[in-house]
Amino acid sequence: MQKIIIVEDEPELASNIAELTSLLGYNVSGIFNNSTSCLEFLATHKVDLILLDILIKGDVNGIVLAESIKKQYDTPIIFCSAYTDDVMLQQVKQVNPQGYIVKPFNRDILKTTMFLALNNHSQKKEEQHTCLLYTSDAADER
Repeated sequence: MQKIIIVEDEPELASNIAELTSLLGYNVSGIFNNSTSCLEFLATHKVDLILLDILIKGDVNGIVLAESIKKQYDTPIIFCSAYTDDVMLQQVKQVNPQGYIVKPFNRDILKTTMFLALNNHSQKKEEQHTCLLYTSDAADER
């Protein structure tokens, strides 16, 4: 079962997302409302996907947290936010997330976005592995 964490500062919404995620067959490994607790958890646990709000508790927003996660871990990130303004989207684009869900959303949107993010990430890893094997084989032939 794939492990998901949720970073959301609204407790009721976080609980609803966790319930939907569980109903979709994923294991919710943790729910966090700030960057510090999320990073502490990631330091000791491997997860397959992160659902991340942009406005979270603390001094660090979700975009900065995503940048930090991307530098340290190979984990796909889906932003979940009500914000769709151009400035915010330009900031999000720099992080290159695997998805962006606009709140409010329903089960089908969550299901589709999570499925595609996990599938695309898996394919990317396979392509990188194949590329490494090909490069290694070419070097062995010399």
